[in-house]
Amino acid sequence: MDRGKLERLPFMKTPEDALALSQRSRDNFYVTAYRIECWLGNLVCNAVADYAEKKSAGDRRLQIGEARRIFGEVFGHATNSEFPALFRNLTRFAQVQGPYGWAVGQAYGAMSKEADFPPLRRLLSRDGSRADIQFQRRFVNRLCDWLDAITHWRAHKRYHLSPASFDRDADKRELAAIGWQQRHFSKLDRDSKTSWEWHHSLAAQRFENSEKWPMIGIAMSSQTTRYHAYPVLDELVIYFWPLVKKHNWTYRDLLNVIWAITAQPKRYACRHEQELAAYCNNVLGLRKEGTGRTSRDGKPSGWQVAMRLCRRH
Repeated sequence: MDRGKLERLPFMKTPEDALALSQRSRDNFYVTAYRIECWLGNLVCNAVADYAEKKSAGDRRLQIGEARRIFGEVFGHATNSEFPALFRNLTRFAQVQGPYGWAVGQAYGAMSKEADFPPLRRLLSRDGSRADIQFQRRFVNRLCDWLDAITHWRAHKRYHLSPASFDRDADKRELAAIGWQQRHFSKLDRDSKTSWEWHHSLAAQRFENSEKWPMIGIAMSSQTTRYHAYPVLDELVIYFWPLVKKHNWTYRDLLNVIWAITAQPKRYACRHEQELAAYCNNVLGLRKEGTGRTSRDGKPSGWQVAMRLCRRH
C-alpha cells in the first residue's frame, strides 16, 4: 500500500460532527472513519489498561483477539450488502494522516508480506457476491490479528518510556495521555493539535479542583523510565505472534526464526525453548495455544514472512 500521499482526516469530536461532514461532502466515509477511530481507540485503551492494572506481566493476556472483538461490537451489524462499502472505507482509512491511520496502514503492509490474499485493487473491485464478501471478512479478521500485535508493541514500548501513563486509576491514565501529547506537542500535525486542545479543555472542566488534575503535568515533565532489558527481542516476538498463532509454531520454531534474524549469540530468554516460553508468558503476556510440531529444518511455515517483516528476505 502506497502511503506516500496521505489524506488529511479532519478532527471529528462527535458522531454528529462526522455525520455533518459526510452530508456536506456527500461522502459517507467520515461516519465510518469516526467509528474506526472509536474501534482503535478502545483497542489502545484496553491494552494500556492491561499493563496498568496488572502489574505482574504473567497476569496479562495480550493478542487474544481483542481487535476482532471490538470490531464486532462496532461493526458487527454490517450486513453482506453493507460490508463492501465498509471494506473500501477501511482501506481508505489506512491512507489517512494520524496514528490510527498509520497503524492500519502498517497492518495492511504486514498482510501484503503474507501474500495470502489478492492485491487490494482486486479485492476492492469484487462484484459483491457472497463468496467475495466472505473473502473480505476473512481479510479483516486477519487484519485484526496484526492490529493486536501493533497495539501490543506500542503499549509495551510506552510502558517503558512513560511509567506515569500507566497508573492504575483510569482517570489518571487519561490525564497522563494528555500530558504525554503536550510534551510532544510541537511534533503533532494540525488536526492532532486541535484534538489535544479539545480533550484538554474537556478534562479541565471535568477535573476542575480534582486532586487528579496534576497528573497532566507529571506525565508531561517526568523523565522517569523503566529499564527495558531486551527491546529488540520484545519487538520481534510481539510482531511475530500473529505468525505463531496462524501457523501453530512451537517455541522452538519461534526461537529458530529469532536466531536466524538476530544473528546474535544465544543469551538469556533465547537459550532454549523452555526459557523463551517462560519469557513470553512472564514478560510479554503471550501464551501459545496448542502444541504444534517443530519444523525439522528450522524453517516453519510462515518463516519467510518474518524475514520480510525484518527486510531480510
